[in-house]
Amino acid sequence: MVQHLQKDKDDSRMRKKKTARAKLKKLAYDLQSEWVRRKDALDDIATCVTCGHRAHWKQLSQGHFVPDGGRNSTKFELTNIHVQCRRCNINLGSNGPVYYKFMVEKYGQDHVDYLISLAYKTEKYNEQWFEDRIKFLRDKLNEL
Repeated sequence: MVQHLQKDKDDSRMRKKKTARAKLKKLAYDLQSEWVRRKDALDDIATCVTCGHRAHWKQLSQGHFVPDGGRNSTKFELTNIHVQCRRCNINLGSNGPVYYKFMVEKYGQDHVDYLISLAYKTEKYNEQWFEDRIKFLRDKLNEL
């Protein structure tokens, strides 16, 4: 019985730690999304990199060139993320062929190949990494 209680207590601690990390991860992701959508906006109007649709930055989304697939290696790589309308990002699955052309023109083939290679890597970031990322993104947002 004591062993069972100890296990429950340990599980509870692990869940709390994971929950704190998960909250930091979500905050970092949300701040990143806002920064990506606002950084290139003029008078709060941003342009989808794949179709050219213009709208208020709040009506657009952050689109990943290489889908994150649950791997942090591409989820938080800023050169992998750009403004997209919801149609291109969600309905067209990021509008891959057009996005690819945009990426090659903006960064070059070598960097595109590097980003594609990240799709096969998994990164596990700790709470401190997320706290640092949150501070970095808040600073970037304050610069806008």
